Amino acid sequence: MLQHSIMKAFSVILLSFLCIAVKCFGQDDLQNRFAAAIKSDLFEIAALQKSDTKNLYIVTIECGNNSRDAALARRYNHRHDSIAGLKVESIIHVYGYPGPKVIGAEANRILFNIIYNMDLQMAKKYVGILWQAVKDGNVSPGDYAAFADKVSMQESNRQIYGTIVQTKGGTLYMPPIINPGGVDSLRRLIGLPPLQGNPQVK
Repeated sequence: MLQHSIMKAFSVILLSFLCIAVKCFGQDDLQNRFAAAIKSDLFEIAALQKSDTKNLYIVTIECGNNSRDAALARRYNHRHDSIAGLKVESIIHVYGYPGPKVIGAEANRILFNIIYNMDLQMAKKYVGILWQAVKDGNVSPGDYAAFADKVSMQESNRQIYGTIVQTKGGTLYMPPIINPGGVDSLRRLIGLPPLQGNPQVK
């Protein structure tokens, strides 16, 4: 509830600023300014997440994986990830999914990674958004399929497109597919080649 309220307030601020900015700048100049601002936010998030990952690694090595310091580092990481998710949610709420043509390939990759690593409740909201982004050429079919499979696995322990391979006892295996007989048709629908051979459902 608190996160939703923060996101709504941030979106209102962005929309108000957008209305004012439209009156002050031309449309092309405005798009360039907002693209630069979005890229700056995304690069800042990526730098913070890289720093968090490095810090957690160091703390884990020095203090142990189950130490109090490691637990605190994970808590900070989770908080920063939640803030990143709220920023992305606000950006997409106001501007839609910007894509590489607007913010560049590197920032677009950061944007997708933030969405990919969201918790289930937040990630579920982006399945339809990312599918539209695929149709608009802003997200690759492979990235969309990996994201949809991750969400599906978290919900039902089954995947849709067969992008996930796991290990068990040192052996690679493919987790169950919801519709193994129709998986190649589903993959073709989003622009992916068929699976090699028949998917192994266990």
